[in-house]
Amino acid sequence: MNAPRPAISNRLHDLRRARELVIVISKQAACHTAKTLANEAEWREYDVGNPAGVDQNAVSLIENARSNPTIIAIEGIANALEVRITDLLRPPRRRS
Repeated sequence: MNAPRPAISNRLHDLRRARELVIVISKQAACHTAKTLANEAEWREYDVGNPAGVDQNAVSLIENARSNPTIIAIEGIANALEVRITDLLRPPRRRS
């Protein structure tokens, strides 16, 4: 069996890196959106974390983008805020 050609290997590496970046950007968007929605509802970290099954300190770290939340935590926060998980993962709109 032949070894992968360098061009194909480089392309696969680029695709993996792009996927990792999309995941990081999505998680950052989730952090920002969760904080925005919680603030609009005048909810504290406890109000979000308790129904989500996430410790309020973890919610604070997530909202302030000082933690890398798991998809389970993001799903719990989305459920607590009564939004779809895709709504949290969408990058925030820029204000004009």
